[in-house]
Amino acid sequence: MGQSAISLYLVNIKDDISVDKLQRVLKMPMVEVWLGLLLGGFQLEQRGEFYNSQDIWLLRNSEKNFVASSQS
Repeated sequence: MGQSAISLYLVNIKDDISVDKLQRVLKMPMVEVWLGLLLGGFQLEQRGEFYNSQDIWLLRNSEKNFVASSQS
């Protein structure tokens, strides 16, 4: 469920989004968001300190990767 919710949300946005904000928007537990991101093969980027979850971003172009990989 997490992978599809993330993919559906990415269709409606134009920019990268922080993992923190994604979790708030989807109203899902953080562990479910992380599992969806990791198992779904989404591209993540660290933009700051290692232990700061607000500095981890989901790259917008990773939605294309998810759609392509889920159709295979």
